[in-house]
Amino acid sequence: MACILKRTPNNEDELWEKAIQDEFEPKYPTLTLLDISCIEDKELNDPNAERLRFIFKTDSVLICGEDITASFSSYPAGVQLAKLLNANYRKTLEGVRKGILEPDEEDRNNPKYVMECARWASKKVLRLCLSIVMVDEAFYSRRMQVIFEKFSELYPDYKLQAEKALNQYMNPTNDVNEAISFIDEMSVSICKLADDKF
Repeated sequence: MACILKRTPNNEDELWEKAIQDEFEPKYPTLTLLDISCIEDKELNDPNAERLRFIFKTDSVLICGEDITASFSSYPAGVQLAKLLNANYRKTLEGVRKGILEPDEEDRNNPKYVMECARWASKKVLRLCLSIVMVDEAFYSRRMQVIFEKFSELYPDYKLQAEKALNQYMNPTNDVNEAISFIDEMSVSICKLADDKF
């Protein structure tokens, strides 16, 4: 969830985000993470925020306030969108891997941290699978199961890896070694396929 502010977020906003997480996460034990953040509206005007604007345009639901997405671009499924959604996929996975192996103090005190990282990595891999599909045909979905099915249909040789990504997305591991092994396997399989496609 994102709250778009007409000012720079401050420490009080961070405390509010934490209070919302603390209140609602215990009520939903199967929820890996309640992700909530405050964003200044100017951030969405940045030329580097095109990916974020696309996600707001296509995948968001307005809960309250003004609809800011009317002027945002909506790209058709294809190579341009594939590249927009998955810029720096290797760097992102390497960052998640490093975060698991070298957590900061806050992460060390979070018993779900490895699960959150494994789920984030799996989400990136499945979105990368979507981008690989988009290079071949005009297909777009945000539903991970649908992405897995379409990718597996077009790339049956990689079905096992895509299935592992879907499993990590649905039931992320909390084991460091398993999470690292998953990321390493995706780097030499799905990421390698993406390298060749892009």
